[in-house]
Amino acid sequence: MSFTFTTQTANTASYYLNKHNTLLAESLQRLASGNRLIHSGVDPGGLAVASKLNANISRIGAAKTNVASGVSLLQTQDAALESASDILTRMVALKSSHDGALTSADQAAYNTEFQQLRQQLHAFTNGTFNGISLFAGSNSATFGQTVLPANQLSIYTSEEGAAGGSIDLEKAAFVSALNVRGTSQAGTMVDTSYNVEENLASATVDSNGNASLGAFGSGDLYNAISNIGSLRAVNGGSQNALGFASTLLAKKSTALTGAVDNITSVDIAAETATQTSLNILIQSATAAVAQANIQASTTLTLLSSLTRF
Repeated sequence: MSFTFTTQTANTASYYLNKHNTLLAESLQRLASGNRLIHSGVDPGGLAVASKLNANISRIGAAKTNVASGVSLLQTQDAALESASDILTRMVALKSSHDGALTSADQAAYNTEFQQLRQQLHAFTNGTFNGISLFAGSNSATFGQTVLPANQLSIYTSEEGAAGGSIDLEKAAFVSALNVRGTSQAGTMVDTSYNVEENLASATVDSNGNASLGAFGSGDLYNAISNIGSLRAVNGGSQNALGFASTLLAKKSTALTGAVDNITSVDIAAETATQTSLNILIQSATAAVAQANIQASTTLTLLSSLTRF
């Protein structure tokens, strides 16, 4: 009987055992991370595409933040305009009471509140959002006329920044919209030439009676309310436009994220099946290594027996 033993059997069994253990470790890493591309060698082309898509997603995120800031600015502006509308409504009530059968002292009392409300309206003109003026200056914009570039703020609405789309927000012509004294007679909504005595907003209390409650007509006040309503309409339109832009960005981000997931995400079911297969192969390879060790032990026993003769 002949008996031949070489190390090839043991080496082969050891090779496959190490190979399957390495594959199992990579499989566990994919499952633990949820990422199929655990290193660049898995899918170089897919990794390159995923990297570009992730860059686009990051830029879209920045654009969404930019749009959200624009919406916040408009909401802050609209809050001031809404308060201004409430003040003007109160002025209308004061005007109705003032023009009734009252003594001069009673009329003066109504005028006192009117002057205080004018100061409150003027305080709104200094409103800002993150250091950006909400309203155009008294001499830089005229209500109802073309908005100058200096009174516009561009909000980029795509991941391409300045190269993509944008929505221009307006610094509302708030001061001009309140420059209404005498407009009810003239048939126009505002006097294009700013004059503090013709304006419903003032930093100081009228001292000479030229801008008293009695100097403004009811039509002037209603024109001012209408003007503020028009400014709010422009504001609301811009908010809607930014809202649609935000929705589009969110949908694009979702689509691109799905595309990245298709490239990088691990298939849990397939990976689990792979692990089951690898575990079986590892057990087989382990048994083969053990068998090779038995053969080596048998050979050594035979050699030991021969040395005794």
